Amino acid sequence: MRRIIAMIITVAMILVLCSACGSVESQDSAAVPAEQPADLTPITVVLDHYPMADTAFLYMAKEQGFFADAGLDVSFVMPSELSSAEMIANGFAYFGLCSQLDVVSAREQGLAVKSIGAVLQSPDDLFLTKKGNKIYSPSDLYDKKLGYDGSELQKAMIACMLYGSYRSFMDVNLTDISGMDLGEILDNDTVDAMLAGSILYDLPLLEEQNKKPDWLKLENYNIPSYYGEVLIASDSLIASEPDLIRAFLDACAKGYDAMNANREEAIRCLIRSQDKEHLPISDSLARTTLYTAIPLMKPEEVSFLDQSDDCWNAVLTWMTRWNLISGNLTVDDVRAVIR
Repeated sequence: MRRIIAMIITVAMILVLCSACGSVESQDSAAVPAEQPADLTPITVVLDHYPMADTAFLYMAKEQGFFADAGLDVSFVMPSELSSAEMIANGFAYFGLCSQLDVVSAREQGLAVKSIGAVLQSPDDLFLTKKGNKIYSPSDLYDKKLGYDGSELQKAMIACMLYGSYRSFMDVNLTDISGMDLGEILDNDTVDAMLAGSILYDLPLLEEQNKKPDWLKLENYNIPSYYGEVLIASDSLIASEPDLIRAFLDACAKGYDAMNANREEAIRCLIRSQDKEHLPISDSLARTTLYTAIPLMKPEEVSFLDQSDDCWNAVLTWMTRWNLISGNLTVDDVRAVIR
Protein backbone atom coordinates (compact mmCIF):
# COMPACT_ATOMS: atom_id res chain seq x y z
CA MET A 1 0.00 0.00 0.00
CA ARG A 2 2.83 2.43 0.82
CA ARG A 3 4.32 1.80 -2.60
CA ILE A 4 1.01 2.54 -4.35
CA ILE A 5 0.55 5.74 -2.34
CA ALA A 6 4.14 6.76 -3.09
CA MET A 7 3.56 6.22 -6.82
CA ILE A 8 0.39 8.31 -6.74
CA ILE A 9 2.16 11.10 -4.88
CA THR A 10 5.06 10.93 -7.34
CA VAL A 11 2.73 11.26 -10.34
CA ALA A 12 1.04 14.28 -8.77
CA MET A 13 4.39 15.84 -7.95
CA ILE A 14 5.67 15.42 -11.51
CA LEU A 15 2.50 16.91 -13.01
CA VAL A 16 2.88 19.96 -10.79
CA LEU A 17 6.59 20.30 -11.47
CA CYS A 18 6.21 19.88 -15.20
CA SER A 19 3.68 22.71 -15.31
CA ALA A 20 5.91 24.95 -13.21
CA CYS A 21 9.24 23.98 -14.81
CA GLY A 22 10.40 22.36 -11.55
CA SER A 23 11.18 23.81 -8.16
CA VAL A 24 14.92 23.52 -8.71
CA GLU A 25 14.81 25.50 -11.94
CA SER A 26 12.58 28.24 -10.60
CA GLN A 27 15.33 29.50 -8.29
CA ASP A 28 16.59 31.72 -11.12
CA SER A 29 13.88 32.33 -13.65
CA ALA A 30 16.04 34.84 -15.50
CA ALA A 31 18.33 31.98 -16.53
CA VAL A 32 15.52 30.34 -18.55
CA PRO A 33 14.94 31.72 -22.07
CA ALA A 34 12.08 34.23 -21.93
CA GLU A 35 10.38 33.04 -25.10
CA GLN A 36 10.05 29.48 -26.35
CA PRO A 37 8.02 28.05 -29.24
CA ALA A 38 4.56 26.92 -28.21
CA ASP A 39 4.85 23.54 -29.95
CA LEU A 40 7.64 22.11 -27.76
CA THR A 41 7.25 18.55 -26.48
CA PRO A 42 7.24 18.49 -22.64
CA ILE A 43 9.99 16.19 -21.35
CA THR A 44 10.69 15.31 -17.72
CA VAL A 45 14.15 14.17 -16.58
CA VAL A 46 14.57 12.50 -13.19
CA LEU A 47 17.86 13.36 -11.49
CA ASP A 48 19.46 10.90 -9.09
CA HIS A 49 20.61 13.64 -6.73
CA TYR A 50 20.36 17.38 -6.25
CA PRO A 51 22.12 19.48 -8.91
CA MET A 52 25.89 18.96 -8.97
CA ALA A 53 28.62 19.38 -11.56
CA ASP A 54 27.73 16.18 -13.41
CA THR A 55 24.27 17.57 -14.19
CA ALA A 56 25.49 21.00 -15.31
CA PHE A 57 25.34 19.87 -18.95
CA LEU A 58 21.56 19.50 -18.62
CA TYR A 59 21.10 22.97 -17.19
CA MET A 60 23.45 24.45 -19.78
CA ALA A 61 21.47 22.73 -22.56
CA LYS A 62 18.28 24.27 -21.19
CA GLU A 63 19.65 27.76 -20.56
CA GLN A 64 21.46 27.92 -23.91
CA GLY A 65 18.29 26.86 -25.76
CA PHE A 66 19.62 23.55 -27.12
CA PHE A 67 16.62 21.60 -25.85
CA ALA A 68 14.21 24.17 -27.29
CA ASP A 69 16.05 24.04 -30.63
CA ALA A 70 15.45 20.28 -30.59
CA GLY A 71 11.73 20.85 -30.00
CA LEU A 72 11.84 19.88 -26.32
CA ASP A 73 10.60 21.65 -23.20
CA VAL A 74 12.68 19.91 -20.51
CA SER A 75 12.03 20.03 -16.76
CA PHE A 76 13.93 18.30 -13.96
CA VAL A 77 12.59 16.48 -10.90
CA MET A 78 14.00 14.49 -8.02
CA PRO A 79 12.94 10.91 -7.28
CA SER A 80 10.74 10.49 -4.20
CA GLU A 81 10.32 7.08 -2.59
CA LEU A 82 10.76 5.53 -6.01
CA SER A 83 14.20 5.30 -7.58
CA SER A 84 15.01 6.94 -10.89
CA ALA A 85 14.81 3.56 -12.63
CA GLU A 86 11.42 2.80 -11.06
CA MET A 87 10.02 6.14 -12.17
CA ILE A 88 11.24 5.63 -15.74
CA ALA A 89 10.02 2.02 -15.93
CA ASN A 90 6.57 3.07 -14.71
CA GLY A 91 6.25 5.87 -17.25
CA PHE A 92 6.45 8.79 -14.80
CA ALA A 93 9.26 10.47 -16.76
CA TYR A 94 11.02 10.23 -20.11
CA PHE A 95 14.64 10.07 -18.98
CA GLY A 96 16.58 9.58 -15.77
CA LEU A 97 20.05 9.43 -14.24
CA CYS A 98 21.58 6.61 -12.22
CA SER A 99 24.81 4.62 -12.07
CA GLN A 100 25.64 1.80 -14.48
CA LEU A 101 25.47 -0.68 -11.60
CA ASP A 102 21.96 0.56 -10.75
CA VAL A 103 20.81 -0.07 -14.34
CA VAL A 104 21.96 -3.69 -14.17
CA SER A 105 20.35 -4.16 -10.74
CA ALA A 106 17.10 -2.61 -11.99
CA ARG A 107 17.03 -4.89 -15.01
CA GLU A 108 17.68 -7.91 -12.80
CA GLN A 109 14.62 -6.86 -10.77
CA GLY A 110 12.48 -6.81 -13.92
CA LEU A 111 12.41 -3.06 -14.57
CA ALA A 112 12.32 -2.39 -18.32
CA VAL A 113 14.98 0.33 -18.53
CA LYS A 114 18.23 0.66 -20.48
CA SER A 115 21.16 3.01 -20.54
CA ILE A 116 21.19 5.35 -23.55
CA GLY A 117 24.42 7.23 -22.77
CA ALA A 118 27.26 7.35 -20.23
CA VAL A 119 27.57 10.69 -18.45
CA LEU A 120 30.49 9.77 -16.18
CA GLN A 121 32.98 7.46 -17.86
CA SER A 122 34.42 6.26 -14.53
CA PRO A 123 33.20 5.84 -10.93
CA ASP A 124 32.75 8.85 -8.69
CA ASP A 125 32.31 6.69 -5.57
CA LEU A 126 34.98 6.88 -2.87
CA PHE A 127 36.51 4.69 -0.20
CA LEU A 128 37.30 7.32 2.42
CA THR A 129 39.66 7.02 5.38
CA LYS A 130 40.56 9.55 8.05
CA LYS A 131 43.98 11.04 7.51
CA GLY A 132 46.34 9.51 10.02
CA ASN A 133 44.63 6.10 10.10
CA LYS A 134 47.42 4.72 7.90
CA ILE A 135 45.05 2.90 5.56
CA TYR A 136 46.76 2.93 2.19
CA SER A 137 45.22 -0.20 0.66
CA PRO A 138 42.67 -2.90 1.59
CA SER A 139 45.48 -4.92 3.17
CA ASP A 140 45.51 -2.32 5.96
CA LEU A 141 41.87 -2.98 6.91
CA TYR A 142 42.48 -5.88 9.29
CA ASP A 143 40.34 -5.52 12.44
CA LYS A 144 39.06 -2.11 11.29
CA LYS A 145 35.53 -0.69 11.41
CA LEU A 146 34.25 -0.23 7.86
CA GLY A 147 31.21 1.91 7.04
CA TYR A 148 28.84 1.22 4.14
CA ASP A 149 25.25 1.97 3.19
CA GLY A 150 23.85 -1.45 4.12
CA SER A 151 23.24 -2.51 0.51
CA GLU A 152 24.27 -5.84 -1.00
CA LEU A 153 26.05 -3.93 -3.77
CA GLN A 154 28.38 -2.08 -1.41
CA LYS A 155 28.86 -5.23 0.63
CA ALA A 156 30.03 -7.00 -2.54
CA MET A 157 32.37 -4.11 -3.35
CA ILE A 158 34.00 -4.34 0.08
CA ALA A 159 34.23 -8.12 -0.19
CA CYS A 160 35.93 -7.76 -3.56
CA MET A 161 38.47 -5.28 -2.20
CA LEU A 162 39.21 -7.52 0.77
CA TYR A 163 39.47 -10.65 -1.39
CA GLY A 164 42.24 -9.09 -3.47
CA SER A 165 44.22 -8.54 -0.26
CA TYR A 166 43.57 -12.07 1.07
CA ARG A 167 41.14 -10.82 3.67
CA SER A 168 37.43 -11.39 4.28
CA PHE A 169 34.50 -10.11 6.35
CA MET A 170 35.92 -12.19 9.21
CA ASP A 171 38.79 -9.68 9.39
CA VAL A 172 36.72 -6.47 9.60
CA ASN A 173 33.71 -4.99 11.39
CA LEU A 174 30.98 -3.70 9.08
CA THR A 175 28.84 -0.73 10.21
CA ASP A 176 25.79 0.66 8.44
CA ILE A 177 26.31 4.43 8.13
CA SER A 178 23.44 5.20 5.76
CA GLY A 179 21.94 8.63 6.42
CA MET A 180 24.88 9.79 8.55
CA ASP A 181 26.89 12.94 7.86
CA LEU A 182 30.32 12.10 6.47
CA GLY A 183 32.03 14.99 8.25
CA GLU A 184 30.63 13.91 11.61
CA ILE A 185 31.70 10.33 10.95
CA LEU A 186 35.27 11.51 10.39
CA ASP A 187 35.21 13.83 13.42
CA ASN A 188 33.77 11.20 15.76
CA ASP A 189 35.83 8.24 14.53
CA THR A 190 32.60 6.32 13.97
CA VAL A 191 34.45 4.06 11.54
CA ASP A 192 38.06 3.72 10.40
CA ALA A 193 37.15 3.76 6.71
CA MET A 194 33.98 3.92 4.65
CA LEU A 195 32.62 3.29 1.18
CA ALA A 196 30.77 6.57 0.93
CA GLY A 197 30.65 9.90 -0.82
CA SER A 198 31.38 11.29 -4.27
CA ILE A 199 34.57 12.71 -5.69
CA LEU A 200 32.39 15.39 -7.29
CA TYR A 201 30.88 16.80 -4.11
CA ASP A 202 31.69 15.12 -0.81
CA LEU A 203 35.48 15.03 -1.20
CA PRO A 204 35.90 18.73 -2.15
CA LEU A 205 33.33 19.71 0.49
CA LEU A 206 35.25 17.82 3.19
CA GLU A 207 38.49 19.41 2.01
CA GLU A 208 36.83 22.82 2.07
CA GLN A 209 35.88 22.09 5.69
CA ASN A 210 39.56 21.31 6.36
CA LYS A 211 38.89 17.62 7.07
CA LYS A 212 40.97 16.42 4.10
CA PRO A 213 40.49 12.64 4.27
CA ASP A 214 42.60 10.08 2.44
CA TRP A 215 40.79 8.03 -0.18
CA LEU A 216 41.17 5.00 -2.42
CA LYS A 217 39.94 4.52 -5.98
CA LEU A 218 37.67 1.48 -6.14
CA GLU A 219 38.79 0.40 -9.61
CA ASN A 220 42.34 -0.10 -8.31
CA TYR A 221 41.16 -3.01 -6.16
CA ASN A 222 39.50 -5.69 -8.32
CA ILE A 223 36.32 -3.68 -9.02
CA PRO A 224 35.89 -2.93 -12.72
CA SER A 225 35.84 0.68 -13.84
CA TYR A 226 32.14 1.36 -14.32
CA TYR A 227 30.12 4.31 -15.55
CA GLY A 228 29.47 6.45 -12.50
CA GLU A 229 26.37 7.90 -14.10
CA VAL A 230 24.27 7.08 -17.17
CA LEU A 231 21.13 8.39 -18.82
CA ILE A 232 18.32 5.85 -18.91
CA ALA A 233 15.04 5.44 -20.80
CA SER A 234 12.32 2.81 -20.83
CA ASP A 235 12.19 -0.02 -23.36
CA SER A 236 8.89 1.30 -24.67
CA LEU A 237 10.26 4.81 -25.31
CA ILE A 238 13.38 3.40 -26.98
CA ALA A 239 11.19 1.33 -29.31
CA SER A 240 8.61 4.02 -30.10
CA GLU A 241 10.51 7.35 -30.02
CA PRO A 242 14.10 6.90 -31.27
CA ASP A 243 14.08 10.30 -33.01
CA LEU A 244 12.99 12.06 -29.82
CA ILE A 245 15.72 10.28 -27.85
CA ARG A 246 18.29 11.18 -30.50
CA ALA A 247 17.23 14.85 -30.37
CA PHE A 248 17.50 14.82 -26.58
CA LEU A 249 20.97 13.24 -26.60
CA ASP A 250 22.23 15.63 -29.28
CA ALA A 251 21.07 18.58 -27.15
CA CYS A 252 22.77 17.02 -24.10
CA ALA A 253 26.03 16.74 -26.06
CA LYS A 254 25.77 20.42 -27.02
CA GLY A 255 25.18 21.21 -23.35
CA TYR A 256 28.41 19.42 -22.44
CA ASP A 257 30.33 21.18 -25.22
CA ALA A 258 29.06 24.56 -23.96
CA MET A 259 29.93 23.59 -20.39
CA ASN A 260 33.47 22.65 -21.41
CA ALA A 261 34.03 25.63 -23.71
CA ASN A 262 32.68 28.26 -21.30
CA ARG A 263 33.48 26.94 -17.85
CA GLU A 264 32.91 30.24 -16.06
CA GLU A 265 29.36 30.40 -17.40
CA ALA A 266 28.88 26.72 -16.48
CA ILE A 267 29.95 27.54 -12.91
CA ARG A 268 27.40 30.36 -12.76
CA CYS A 269 24.79 28.02 -14.23
CA LEU A 270 25.54 25.41 -11.57
CA ILE A 271 25.22 27.99 -8.80
CA ARG A 272 21.90 29.20 -10.23
CA SER A 273 20.61 25.63 -10.41
CA GLN A 274 21.65 24.53 -6.92
CA ASP A 275 19.21 23.40 -4.26
CA LYS A 276 20.30 25.74 -1.47
CA GLU A 277 18.32 23.89 1.19
CA HIS A 278 19.49 20.35 0.50
CA LEU A 279 22.80 20.67 -1.36
CA PRO A 280 24.27 24.19 -1.22
CA ILE A 281 27.15 24.93 -3.58
CA SER A 282 29.62 27.76 -2.92
CA ASP A 283 31.50 29.50 -5.71
CA SER A 284 34.74 27.69 -4.83
CA LEU A 285 32.98 24.33 -4.53
CA ALA A 286 31.24 24.82 -7.89
CA ARG A 287 34.58 25.58 -9.52
CA THR A 288 36.36 22.59 -7.98
CA THR A 289 33.60 20.11 -8.77
CA LEU A 290 33.11 21.33 -12.33
CA TYR A 291 36.79 21.09 -13.17
CA THR A 292 36.83 17.59 -11.62
CA ALA A 293 33.72 16.45 -13.49
CA ILE A 294 34.62 17.54 -17.02
CA PRO A 295 37.44 15.00 -17.64
CA LEU A 296 35.35 12.24 -16.01
CA MET A 297 32.52 13.03 -18.40
CA LYS A 298 34.66 13.00 -21.51
CA PRO A 299 38.17 11.56 -21.41
CA GLU A 300 40.23 12.40 -24.49
CA GLU A 301 39.76 9.01 -26.12
CA VAL A 302 35.94 8.95 -26.14
CA SER A 303 33.00 11.15 -27.09
CA PHE A 304 30.53 12.40 -24.52
CA LEU A 305 27.82 9.76 -23.78
CA ASP A 306 29.83 6.94 -25.45
CA GLN A 307 29.29 3.42 -24.12
CA SER A 308 31.53 0.44 -24.84
CA ASP A 309 30.71 -3.26 -24.99
CA ASP A 310 33.88 -3.97 -23.00
CA CYS A 311 32.74 -1.86 -20.05
CA TRP A 312 29.27 -3.38 -20.00
CA ASN A 313 30.61 -6.94 -20.30
CA ALA A 314 33.10 -6.34 -17.48
CA VAL A 315 30.35 -5.03 -15.18
CA LEU A 316 27.98 -7.90 -16.00
CA THR A 317 30.74 -10.45 -15.42
CA TRP A 318 31.73 -8.87 -12.09
CA MET A 319 28.16 -8.58 -10.79
CA THR A 320 27.51 -12.21 -11.76
CA ARG A 321 30.67 -13.42 -10.03
CA TRP A 322 29.70 -11.66 -6.80
CA ASN A 323 26.11 -12.97 -6.90
CA LEU A 324 24.51 -9.58 -7.48
CA ILE A 325 22.74 -10.84 -10.62
CA SER A 326 21.83 -14.27 -11.95
CA GLY A 327 24.09 -14.11 -14.99
CA ASN A 328 21.33 -14.21 -17.61
CA LEU A 329 21.62 -10.57 -18.71
CA THR A 330 23.40 -9.54 -21.90
CA VAL A 331 24.72 -6.14 -22.98
CA ASP A 332 21.67 -5.64 -25.21
CA ASP A 333 19.43 -6.10 -22.16
CA VAL A 334 20.91 -3.13 -20.35
CA ARG A 335 22.22 -0.77 -23.04
CA ALA A 336 20.60 0.76 -26.10
CA VAL A 337 22.51 2.26 -29.04
CA ILE A 338 20.66 5.37 -30.17
CA ARG A 339 23.12 7.95 -31.50
